[in-house]
Amino acid sequence: MSEQFPLAALAARLPWAAQLIRFGSVGGLATLIHVAAYVGFVESFGITPIAANVSAFAIAVIMSFVGHASWTFRHEYRQSGRATHVLFARFVISAVLGLLLNTLFVFVVVTWLGLAYGWAIPCFIFVTPVVLFALNKLWVFQN
Repeated sequence: MSEQFPLAALAARLPWAAQLIRFGSVGGLATLIHVAAYVGFVESFGITPIAANVSAFAIAVIMSFVGHASWTFRHEYRQSGRATHVLFARFVISAVLGLLLNTLFVFVVVTWLGLAYGWAIPCFIFVTPVVLFALNKLWVFQN
């Protein structure tokens, strides 16, 4: 008997696990793009952390919608019966909620706590993605 790759075995037993893995992959790439743009805007262009976060998040949202619609939630996207522009509008709403959450993290870290802007990054990586998966699964791409 051949051994399956652990993630493949989990995905075969739990269909939502495969979707969660795909979400994490697309979200991870979007997060890397977001963080790189965020740091680049602050360090290279001297943009304030709040403005840098908004700009970086907008770039990551476009990449994220394409990835989630074509891979993560591909089945739901096709089965939803909703027009792409409706799904994109819902996705933008969920992304804006994520943006507001990340902006809150930046505000708390920089303004209230007086820490360097980089301390907001763990929140971008660990908190916001969980919230966004739930919104995408239960509302944006729900069929």
